Amino acid sequence: MNTPLFSLACATCIGQDHQITTLAANGAVYVMFGALALVFSCIVAVVLTFVRRARRYAASQATGSDVGSLL
Repeated sequence: MNTPLFSLACATCIGQDHQITTLAANGAVYVMFGALALVFSCIVAVVLTFVRRARRYAASQATGSDVGSLL
């Protein structure tokens, strides 16, 4: 039994090629991937911003600078 696993699915689960419902389901998956990529990139950007601010704050504390100038 060397058939791929997806070939065992019924037409309802996998759909036929170039059928409108299959294209719509694939499009929805791509939109979800895009939304996830956007959310994860925003989370990474916030973390990087916090890291930069923490480094700037630590550097200002070492030199004795005013904290208000960092904001």
